[in-house]
Amino acid sequence: GLTYEACKEINPKIIYAGLKGFSQMGPYKDYPAFDPIATHTGVMVSATGLPERPIKCGISVADSGTGQMLALSIIAALLQREREGIGQRVDVAMQDFMIGLSRSQWEPYYNNGGVPNRRVANGMPLEDVGPSDTYPCKPFGLNDYVHIYCSRAPGSKQWDNLCEAIGRPDLKQDVCPEMATPRLRFQNREICDTAIKDWLKDHDKFEAMDILCKADVPAGALLSVDDITNDPQYYAPERQMMVEVEHPQRGKVKLPGFAPRMSAVTVDYQSSPELGGSNVEVYG
Repeated sequence: GLTYEACKEINPKIIYAGLKGFSQMGPYKDYPAFDPIATHTGVMVSATGLPERPIKCGISVADSGTGQMLALSIIAALLQREREGIGQRVDVAMQDFMIGLSRSQWEPYYNNGGVPNRRVANGMPLEDVGPSDTYPCKPFGLNDYVHIYCSRAPGSKQWDNLCEAIGRPDLKQDVCPEMATPRLRFQNREICDTAIKDWLKDHDKFEAMDILCKADVPAGALLSVDDITNDPQYYAPERQMMVEVEHPQRGKVKLPGFAPRMSAVTVDYQSSPELGGSNVEVYG
């Protein structure tokens, strides 16, 4: 019986928040949902994967992202109440959040005259550009990859910077006609990608990222849970992206911290409660 209408009768200024898989106002409102249901129904998976088949995202982007959006919406409603003295209902649906998060997919949709979006694996879904891929590095293990992307913006020097960094000035835009534009580099990606892969044979993902980024070439190493957990930079007191928490069953465990840095806020980390562990606090 704790509907918004009932609660509003008691306190007209209440901020009443809800999160579901699907919108309260749509035909799917009573359908069950989990994270992958939201990413499939919210456009995202239509744009990820291989050309011949979709592949769902491996992390809980809909679960976590919708929760964060709900928190921001509650804060906005509280601020509005403070300024205008009104309460309101706040609803965020996982599907709706994912549709909003997938907004860039409407660019190729309209550019291609309504043709369905393409799946381009590790390429750029907005446009055929090169380089835009995830390339293998030494020692060629499961996660030994680096993603390299050069801007498609007119006048960008990132491709020329990349050519200098990998020792291939002969492939610069004004030297090699096949590499003159991002689209031409995509059409001739065998030349483009071969040059990059040849250079990466002698560099691991961390070296490659460091060299290329210092040359103003966007590059990101494929970092695994193990890479992050064992890197001291994430534990620095001023950063605390990784923290050590005492778990009642596992003892000390290292886990991701709170991403925002706030100069006037100190975050106290503790293990999430065990099943039923917050019953007294919540129901009381």
